Amino acid sequence: MEGADAAIARLADTGALVLLYHAAFERPPQSMEHGLHNVRPGVIRAQVERLARRFRFVDVDFLANAPDPRGLAAVTFDDGYRCVFDNALPVLEDLGVPVTVYLNGSRFEGEAFWRDKVRFVENRGWVPEFEAFAGGEIRRQEGRRFYRYSKSPRVNSRRIDELLDRFLEHRGVSRDLPRLCVDDIDDLPGGDLVSYGNHGHRHYVLSSLTPEEQENEIARTQALLDRIAPRRTSRLFSVPFGAADDINAATAAALRARGYEVVLMSRNRAHGPPAEVHGIGAVERFMPRDDEFVFGLEALLDVRGVISLKKNSPIG
Repeated sequence: MEGADAAIARLADTGALVLLYHAAFERPPQSMEHGLHNVRPGVIRAQVERLARRFRFVDVDFLANAPDPRGLAAVTFDDGYRCVFDNALPVLEDLGVPVTVYLNGSRFEGEAFWRDKVRFVENRGWVPEFEAFAGGEIRRQEGRRFYRYSKSPRVNSRRIDELLDRFLEHRGVSRDLPRLCVDDIDDLPGGDLVSYGNHGHRHYVLSSLTPEEQENEIARTQALLDRIAPRRTSRLFSVPFGAADDINAATAAALRARGYEVVLMSRNRAHGPPAEVHGIGAVERFMPRDDEFVFGLEALLDVRGVISLKKNSPIG
């Protein structure tokens, strides 16, 4: 894999890399198998060890504030799946690599993760039945899976979540839905290598909500983070779903009001020159595949095999 190693070296010379993981099951539960971004813990080890030959792994807040982030890398996890703490965290601690986990506050209030409800319905083949149950409120988008169009900014996430709850209750399977995320503050480990951050209260597409709903999404998980001291916390906000149109000017205003100046995106890009999205600072992240070798790094290469930082101009 000399070509991939050379590409990693070029990337380290020209930019930074923020890795975004979600789950770390050896094998995901069958009801979540399709649609869940999962990288096995042994693969995470291999990926980080390989990148560490050229990158220096640091805390993501340090990377975001570095005057020159070239050659830096960071590890982040979104959603707070329990398998991250059981399987991935020991690997990263063994390697001495800092990690930041971005949480959804509603898990700690006993609520199931709405994206797991989506996966549950899709993996059981119930999408047509759910769409009929929704009575026209959820409109199929031609050529897109339910998993994809259910997170469109044009569809109110809160309403889909409500309809999913009603459908699962109607089906009599509400209790069958796996609860896979950490839901107790006492289960959040501390230490110098682990930090926690804000990923919205329910992981809704923020731009699908009213400004008041967006403020609530940000504030309620911030309240959770305020309660978990003395654990370390991040001052970056991880945008649910992480695309430019998943937030808007109202999101940026609500974040600034809470003291956030930088957001983490999820657009499969290396982090390069300073960028903004809707007037707020942005750090790009890259989602590795469950592959020990190239693991998706070709997404960062242009057709000539040169690292592309895909520099962004301000949006909105």
